[in-house]
Amino acid sequence: MTTLSGCSSLPGGGGGGGTPNGDRASYDSWMAAGVSEPVNAFTLDLEVYRTLQEEGEGTQTQTETSSSMGTDPLAGIPATYLFAAALGLGFGLMRTGLASLVQQDGSAQRAHFVDNGIVLEGSFDVESVGSSVSGAGAQEVDSHAGATLYRNGSGSDATVISVSGDTAVVVRGGENVSDPMARIRRLLDANAGNTDRFRGESDDYDSLVTALPTRGIMAVTYSSDGGLFESGGGGGGGGGGGATSGLASFSDLDLSGNAVGGATSASFSTERLESSVAILYESESEVDAKADIEAAVGGEAASSSVTIDGRMVYVEGTYEDPNTGN
Repeated sequence: MTTLSGCSSLPGGGGGGGTPNGDRASYDSWMAAGVSEPVNAFTLDLEVYRTLQEEGEGTQTQTETSSSMGTDPLAGIPATYLFAAALGLGFGLMRTGLASLVQQDGSAQRAHFVDNGIVLEGSFDVESVGSSVSGAGAQEVDSHAGATLYRNGSGSDATVISVSGDTAVVVRGGENVSDPMARIRRLLDANAGNTDRFRGESDDYDSLVTALPTRGIMAVTYSSDGGLFESGGGGGGGGGGGATSGLASFSDLDLSGNAVGGATSASFSTERLESSVAILYESESEVDAKADIEAAVGGEAASSSVTIDGRMVYVEGTYEDPNTGN
């Protein structure tokens, strides 16, 4: 957590017990129907990312300090998403002409990692950003849903970039994306409301993405087949453009009930980490005992609470000293 020392407070309340007041996670508007499960998405408020840059913390230091908090999954799961987002921005924006948008003086405000794409939201000078994208080797090829589309490379190996006044999107072709042009169109259509969204296909997913308050890190992992606590069943990372650090995930929770998904929300400041986790079980009969949940997550927090509401479990905690996790 020393990598986050100096961050200013971000929106969201602490873990005071009871059911938190949830907001719809902002990445959700980009999640179109038809995405493959397990579904993973997360959002980073770029104020956090810029503070990391300003403090001069490298990836190695992030790994070391995040590892010290990873022993408690309530802290470690959002830390892993933070690590994944930093890697995603560092590597995913290379040679796109967009990296300056997330730097200290950049105009991007949020980054979403969803459906194997990176979405930057903010207020952009379309001509200037388009020129930068072209300067990085991409060619303007089309327009879609109010955005100009650029492509660098061809076929399944291409990188496709869209630019509009309030968004910039990157999709790289590869193992998980055989048609990056089709993928970026799906993302743009979902956000514009031109196609059905995944939340219309799954009430369970919709419950997860509206369960927690808006904070600097927001994330979800969902699979209708369940298995959240199994290895590979879900955890930090996923989405697009990023890789997980392997520090902590939902599969690290020592719980046995079958859960279909989890969400996390965390905010960071100079004095504390406030973190919430929501877990949705397949049925009420699958919900682990409250004592087992308390033993599995949040045990190192200065204060924490566990609330069971039908199939949904909410765990909230506050870590008062970011250098020690206590």
